[in-house]
Amino acid sequence: MFKDTMLKSMMDNLTETEADVTPQWCVDETQVEEGKEAAEVAWEESSDIDDSSSSDDSDFLRSTQRANITTRRILERNLPFHQSKNTLSIGNHNKSALKKMAWFIYHHDWFHLYLRLPTYASVLIFLSLWTSMILVFAGLYIAIDKSHPGDCGLSFTDDDGSIKYGSAFAFSLETTTTVGYGLPGDSNAFFENCPSVQVCIYFHMVLSMMFNAFLFSFFFARLSRCEQRAIQVIFSDKAIVKREFTNGGICRYKLDLRTYDIDSSHPIVEAHVRIYAIKHTPLLVGVSSNEGYHDLKFDPMRVESPNDELGAMLYISAPHIISHHIGMYSPICPPEKKAFAEGGRVPIKSGFVVDSAGFRLRELDSHVETRTGLQCTVCGETYGTYKNLVRHIEQNKRLEANDGVPIIDSHQELNVQKIFKRGESYDRCHSSYGIMDDSNNENAGCYDQFKKHFKECNLEILVIIEGIDPMMSGTFQAMQSYAFEDIVYGGEFAPCMLSDQQEGIAKVDLKRFHKIVR
Repeated sequence: MFKDTMLKSMMDNLTETEADVTPQWCVDETQVEEGKEAAEVAWEESSDIDDSSSSDDSDFLRSTQRANITTRRILERNLPFHQSKNTLSIGNHNKSALKKMAWFIYHHDWFHLYLRLPTYASVLIFLSLWTSMILVFAGLYIAIDKSHPGDCGLSFTDDDGSIKYGSAFAFSLETTTTVGYGLPGDSNAFFENCPSVQVCIYFHMVLSMMFNAFLFSFFFARLSRCEQRAIQVIFSDKAIVKREFTNGGICRYKLDLRTYDIDSSHPIVEAHVRIYAIKHTPLLVGVSSNEGYHDLKFDPMRVESPNDELGAMLYISAPHIISHHIGMYSPICPPEKKAFAEGGRVPIKSGFVVDSAGFRLRELDSHVETRTGLQCTVCGETYGTYKNLVRHIEQNKRLEANDGVPIIDSHQELNVQKIFKRGESYDRCHSSYGIMDDSNNENAGCYDQFKKHFKECNLEILVIIEGIDPMMSGTFQAMQSYAFEDIVYGGEFAPCMLSDQQEGIAKVDLKRFHKIVR
């Protein structure tokens, strides 16, 4: 009975019903209308950036927000303060195909399956098992007393027959709880005349001790779970895509979000962050689910701050900004920008960009010369930045001209201005250095390609912070999801910390935690 109950509960968690053949990202007409209304609200909130542009990309965005498609999140925001319960909306389909696997999992990993049951269900199951053990051994004591009438002394000598069931149940309960015997019938404390009772009591006590040990470990594991510790790690409601310039004049885009551990007095140990880009394949309402199968990829996004090459370690007892550089290797980079390196200066197909060989690299590593991302197409010398590559080409052109080297197949054949001309004017990003004001009309359209790309691929960004609870030494994960409507363009997070001079401590103003300023 318990196996059937456990298996049913497990199958409910692992599978959808046979009738539910619609993928989770395909929804009904009501959800479509809600999705369109949400998209229109999100569009109105960002109108100070988008409405000033009359580009084709803006026209695309206005049309797609009214399209008859919508996408559910992998991670729903179902807690107050725009947070998530850390439960992924991913299930298994085709219940019949999973029956054999379910039985295999039950027999090999039953302990964790019980741990995942609701507390009331697990308590009810264990209470039923404990009671069943008492009842079974009560029946055994009755059977032994019947097979040895008068020898075991479990019943009174003037009784007709064996021990009554009520007395046998009390004897079994006393043996299970080891509270001390009120011996039944005419028996003594050692049952010398009935070895069968001694053997039965021995196995009864062994089983009872094992059951008690299991209950202790089970409830300790339940009570010491660190999963709920993740609730105290909060994330900003919105993520920011913003543009900035390096000291070398390179235009670059970043994705910023903010996080904070509310229980800052007990800092999380070894906290680190991972970010994934999830691109949902949209499915029009009414399309057969057989045509909706696809691979849902969790593309890792390299973390700039904290540096993922140092483990992406962060200290979130104070509000912390997490940054991802949207370079040409980023999975969320629009195709138009992915075709150029260094903010539009170097075309990918020019041959000057080193092939990534399928690795998820960071373009900014090349900017600081920790990795050489550019190469000379003549001699093969590699460089980290566009400026160093140009210096190399110009220097070798002068040397080759002095030495009378033929122009063909030499550096003299390279026209730097012609090769990189498109890149220099590609993004209107080289008119000045430093942070530019993205709210004015001149630069308002610079985010249109991002909005178009995010909308087309139904982008969802999944942020995962892992750490160790210092009190229970258990690992936990805190997660947050950012969909198209959760991304703003331009601006930065407002400061949210202040110093209390009277108490002599720093405080975090949670009312300003989500605030974004231009």
